[in-house]
Amino acid sequence: MKLVFAMSSASLIVMVVVDFVIGSEAEFLNAFSVLERLLGRQPTAGASVAAEQFGTWGELCIILIANLAIGGLLAVVTRQFIRQ
Repeated sequence: MKLVFAMSSASLIVMVVVDFVIGSEAEFLNAFSVLERLLGRQPTAGASVAAEQFGTWGELCIILIANLAIGGLLAVVTRQFIRQ
């Protein structure tokens, strides 16, 4: 379980950094914009499609669920490599 959370955290960090680098190009889901809105700032990228439909908290839930799923997949792949 620790490996899943570690991989999920790594995935979330990568997602935020990539969204920061590409800026407003992330139209559907922008993790950096969510972080800015949660800190009380107006994001420079504007609202993403997910933010317009579900709001900031809904978009945050989507990001967390997606990264938890990605972390789970990465943990399974990592365990398979470790066993071999």
